[in-house]
Amino acid sequence: MHGEAGGNLDVRGLAKTYGTVRAVDDVTLSLAPGEFGGLVGANGAGKTTTMSCVGGLTRPDRGTIRICGVDAARHGVAARREIGIASQRVALYGGLSVEANLRFFARVAGGGGPVQQTAFDRLVSALRLERLLKRPVVTLSVGQQRLVHVASALVHHPRVVLLDEPTAGLDADARNALLAWLHTITDEGASVLLATHHLSEVEAHCSTVTLVHRGRVVAAGAVSELIERYGAPRVEISIDGETVVHPGSDVMTALTAVGGNGSVDAVRVVRPSLEAVFGRLTDASIDAGGVLGK
Repeated sequence: MHGEAGGNLDVRGLAKTYGTVRAVDDVTLSLAPGEFGGLVGANGAGKTTTMSCVGGLTRPDRGTIRICGVDAARHGVAARREIGIASQRVALYGGLSVEANLRFFARVAGGGGPVQQTAFDRLVSALRLERLLKRPVVTLSVGQQRLVHVASALVHHPRVVLLDEPTAGLDADARNALLAWLHTITDEGASVLLATHHLSEVEAHCSTVTLVHRGRVVAAGAVSELIERYGAPRVEISIDGETVVHPGSDVMTALTAVGGNGSVDAVRVVRPSLEAVFGRLTDASIDAGGVLGK
């Protein structure tokens, strides 16, 4: 549960500044075994920096990070063995085959020990990578490379999985296969933190969510509870290029309240959803597909 110590992941008071920009400001979050959590925010909200700090790729200015009870600052090697992280940038060896990449990353993340063949085969089958195994990574499409990149973070079966925009560029079949596998591993006790600006994806697949805005946590908890607490419906009326917001879902009441001034270009009813929650708690723009903008 968010904000409570313990579990597979416990982050307290995380902060990171780049020059005069405070990218992450006192972020606290936690994941219990089996928890599928979302980390949501607009571009530049601090999601990637948070993930990089938690995954050991960036040193935070302050804060504590515990991975499966291990202090990451004091025992970094032990903590990192429990983590699988896939950043936004695809990081693979282009001249090597998919199989060689996966086996290499499995050995590195697992401390150099042998790759468990059954576990390897299970992941490859779940993500439908069999036909790609012998192909050099450089010959793959962008979406295929993304999927292999994410698989490289999962192949050693970590207890804490950190994924930054993992479905970007994936086709529908690959996306569905990946999300199904993430549900499988959380059912088996792993914890997944999915950083994304696709609110519909979080609402459909995550049990909990942390909303970040300008480097700070603005809300956290169960997705259903946040929607119930903050996601009241509203009517958005576009008049002469400007948007007027009226509470509730009654369009006629909203139009009457607006009056007859100006030309109505569009009327949109925003139902209770994670999109409505984020729109209420921040000033970030959200397009019609539930995707956060700048």
